[in-house]
Amino acid sequence: LPWLSGTSAGPPLQRASRQVGMLAALVTGVSVFIAAALYVRIDLLTRLIVSGSPDGYLDPIRLMLLGSVPYVAYVVLRNPLDALAGFPHNSINVSVSLGIGVIAIWTLPSYTGAVTGMTIGLVTLGLLSLRAWRVETLHIRTIGL
Repeated sequence: LPWLSGTSAGPPLQRASRQVGMLAALVTGVSVFIAAALYVRIDLLTRLIVSGSPDGYLDPIRLMLLGSVPYVAYVVLRNPLDALAGFPHNSINVSVSLGIGVIAIWTLPSYTGAVTGMTIGLVTLGLLSLRAWRVETLHIRTIGL
């Protein structure tokens, strides 16, 4: 973050945003691979951790795994967005995704509604962060920094 904030004052900003974008793509790609591997073998891992039959736990765990990938994108882009943008993207993104997640939790039934609402909130947060990053990098390219 300090390095990125320091580069925001001059021409290396395009290079910095490109490097952050490549890092975000790499980390998100790795998280897709890990989430997919866990999604497929979560039954075995759950049997090792939880005694008894894990059948009731598998669907909520798999659903949460789906929300983890966009959340990783948010975590990677959160600080660079704060450093580059003069607009409070993260505050708005967190507020919107929290609102959507809470509404989903209230409207969906039982404990699966809570898991589904949380997943919807995380997916929303990740997608909004990716959109904000795209807007900021397009702005950087447009103004030629």
